[in-house]
Amino acid sequence: MRHRASIHLGGPGPGPGPGSVPLTPEPATPPAPARPSGARGARLRPPALLWLAAYLPALSLEAFAATLPPRPPGAPERALALLHGARLTAVDATAASLGLQPGQKRATAMALAPHTVFGQADPAREAGWLQAVAQAALVFSPSVTLGDARTVLLEVSTTQRAFGGLARLIERLQAEVAPPGLSVRWATAP
Repeated sequence: MRHRASIHLGGPGPGPGPGSVPLTPEPATPPAPARPSGARGARLRPPALLWLAAYLPALSLEAFAATLPPRPPGAPERALALLHGARLTAVDATAASLGLQPGQKRATAMALAPHTVFGQADPAREAGWLQAVAQAALVFSPSVTLGDARTVLLEVSTTQRAFGGLARLIERLQAEVAPPGLSVRWATAP
């Protein structure tokens, strides 16, 4: 609500008239924020967040492969496939080279590659692997979270400098966080 006031500058009688000037008070404006000394007018902003995602595309298959006994020296590569019911849901590179592909029936896979090792996806086993990756990532960032069933997220906006930049940080993560035999794809987002 605006208030009108007047000042009497003289003339015949008090109050508004030809000799008075109306005043309208201006709304109060907040004081400008104090600038830190030596900052030359720069405003302090919080650093932008930088998220690094570790995506494990073949987690189900690779977690299953880790449960198998080691291949004897000199033995041929074994083909691995995961089943859901009677259909293949995932195959490794060796199985794919023998003609196996997701969606095929188990009987077809057995005809094409009779020595294929079949397994079932196990959400508990996969969650254990994902938790292990997340725990190892805590060395590189205090902010680590699980994204989905195959992704670990790290906030690295401040810690990347301590490791020599983003590229070197990813190299270290790949070497120290991802267990051998586990495929990881890295991506960043603000």
